[in-house]
Amino acid sequence: MGHISLLTRSAQAGLISLLLLLSSLSAHAQTNTWTGGTDTDWNTAANWSLTLVPTATHNVVIPSAPANKPILSTAASASSVHVQSGASLSISSAGSLTINSFATLGGFTNAFYNQGTVTNGGTVILGNTAPVGSMGLWSDGTFTNNGTIQISRATDHGINNRGAFANSGTITIGASGTVGMQGIWNQATFTNSGGSITIDRTGDNGLRNDGTFTNSATLTIGASAFIATRGVLPMRLRRLSPTVVQAASSRLIAQGTMVLGTMAPLPTRPL
Repeated sequence: MGHISLLTRSAQAGLISLLLLLSSLSAHAQTNTWTGGTDTDWNTAANWSLTLVPTATHNVVIPSAPANKPILSTAASASSVHVQSGASLSISSAGSLTINSFATLGGFTNAFYNQGTVTNGGTVILGNTAPVGSMGLWSDGTFTNNGTIQISRATDHGINNRGAFANSGTITIGASGTVGMQGIWNQATFTNSGGSITIDRTGDNGLRNDGTFTNSATLTIGASAFIATRGVLPMRLRRLSPTVVQAASSRLIAQGTMVLGTMAPLPTRPL
């Protein structure tokens, strides 16, 4: 069975101090808003309110108004990113976005908050070296991942989806640091088609599904490190067919490969 190591009081105090420091730094981060004044290139300083290409000290805001919508085609960083309702962000195959901090967005601390439309064909890295707040990625809008997403060090959820999330790329959660609660909390529609999702090191469940989660590709939970509670929640599932199971208010449609706890066994319940 996997195990959870209890932190000593000194380690706990150190972690709390680090979180407070990061919160203070985030609070003093400058807001850099997309204006699209010149073109669609993220890497053009004239497209930003500070006349600076965003750095790790900037809380990035992408509003809906500009006609030129940002396209990220280089390596970039930010303190946080907020894609507002009606706005969009595209990350090309050559683009990457790294965030190792957070801001209070939508009433919670997040690294990346999407209320609009995001298409990722490149790489998004959240929390590979430092905490990213309550949620690494919170999406209330439409999020399409054809590239790579890596999330660690969120105190609550790696991904909190309350919109439409489609994955045909690679999502890795908890590879380099623990996620405090759910690896993925799906409250709406999540489709894993032609992609792979790997979840390790969660303080609660690997996948909590309160919406419709369709897996026709590969979903691996707890294969390399512990999942503290359950691989998949809710537990009250009934089998409708060899490929469909359903709970009172959610659907988990499994047409692909689901692997639970191959190297580091995790608590599970029979269907």
